[in-house]
Amino acid sequence: EENLDEKRREFLLTKGRICEGRIIDCETLESGEEIAYYYYEIQGVDFESSEILTDEQKKNPVKYAPGAKEKLRVA
Repeated sequence: EENLDEKRREFLLTKGRICEGRIIDCETLESGEEIAYYYYEIQGVDFESSEILTDEQKKNPVKYAPGAKEKLRVA
């Protein structure tokens, strides 16, 4: 069975819109997974969300540090 997070990422890569977001916090769980919390704005509406970082994303910690701007794909 395919992981739900992988399915969500695949959907966003093919159908998600690109916007600019800002990382507001990061957290490392006991399991070793790293989560980035971020906010973004679409048509004047602010949104907050989070994402478990992939191994590739973890290779560039500065890009996901609090305060960093990042291009996001959102539904």
